[in-house]
Amino acid sequence: MNRRNEYLDIIRGVAVILMVFGHCIQYGNGVEYSQPNHFFYDKVFQVIYSFHMPLFMILSGYLFAFTLRKCHNFSDFAKNRFQRILLPIIGWQTVDFAERGIKLIETGQMSLTFFIEYVRSWFEGSWFLWAVFYCSIAVFIVQFYFKGYCLMYVAGFILTFFVPDYIYNMELYKFMYPFFIGGYLFAICQEKWKTKYVRVTLKHLFVFSAICYLTLLAFWNYDAYIYTSGYTVLGCEGEDLRYQFIIDIYRMLIGFAGSIVMITGIYLIYHSKFNLHRLYILIGKIGKASLGIYLISGILVGRLLIRHLEYYSFNYFINIVQAVIIIGISYLCTALIGRIKVLNFILLGGR
Repeated sequence: MNRRNEYLDIIRGVAVILMVFGHCIQYGNGVEYSQPNHFFYDKVFQVIYSFHMPLFMILSGYLFAFTLRKCHNFSDFAKNRFQRILLPIIGWQTVDFAERGIKLIETGQMSLTFFIEYVRSWFEGSWFLWAVFYCSIAVFIVQFYFKGYCLMYVAGFILTFFVPDYIYNMELYKFMYPFFIGGYLFAICQEKWKTKYVRVTLKHLFVFSAICYLTLLAFWNYDAYIYTSGYTVLGCEGEDLRYQFIIDIYRMLIGFAGSIVMITGIYLIYHSKFNLHRLYILIGKIGKASLGIYLISGILVGRLLIRHLEYYSFNYFINIVQAVIIIGISYLCTALIGRIKVLNFILLGGR
């Protein structure tokens, strides 16, 4: 409770590296590759996007269990969520607004309409943080007002299928819900599952989840992305309803399977006899700075890749170089922000 878990930092580090690399595949190969959505058919991109955000969400739910132990009432919870999630969203959106606003003022294009539309867009930007925010509210309500009654989580899961999509990224938030809840429930139940045979059990779990993941991955197609097919079954009938429901369940199963492969695989390697201490330190540092890298890398992708790259040849090596540069710059910026108390509080939630 009182010290960082290096193993969890390594998992977050791996997840954020995959996230940035996926963005580089998507946006770093020129407009002729990104605009027609060719990246959706890339095999490496499919692997990354089948589990990397669910993995982030499982970790968020797991860590929130320890945060909630420190929240004795609604006031404690509200203060924590505002500082840790809402403040970084507001801070980075304000920075972005200031940059765009200055350009619009210089060109005489600033208007009240732009301001209103931009404030509205705050509820769509940094969608992963919004997903964590909404899911943590759901957990808080169940824990404090329904005594942690697990059937309430099941009821919430069923409800997600009947809430409309495309309202402030609602389909993304609903998709993240079961992973957050899964991570949270594992955290509060893990003490009951710890035995002296845990490593043997994890080896079996790793093999089983790897077989499940590879089997499910064979069926991945264009509709499997939450961005292409949505989530809700509202308005669907007959065969369309069945297909949408199957796609929704499929995404969850492969997201859990892939995440478990990563969690157990990294755990087994971390506790093995391999001398990878320097690599653990490097990836762990990236994991500690994952929030800053997530937020800053999004800006860098928009400024460096989307706006300025016009070459058309697809190349994984170039994407790796892009990812290394973006992660490096994002990490350094995060470290600099962390040294300035006010900026660290506003832009990183005091992390």
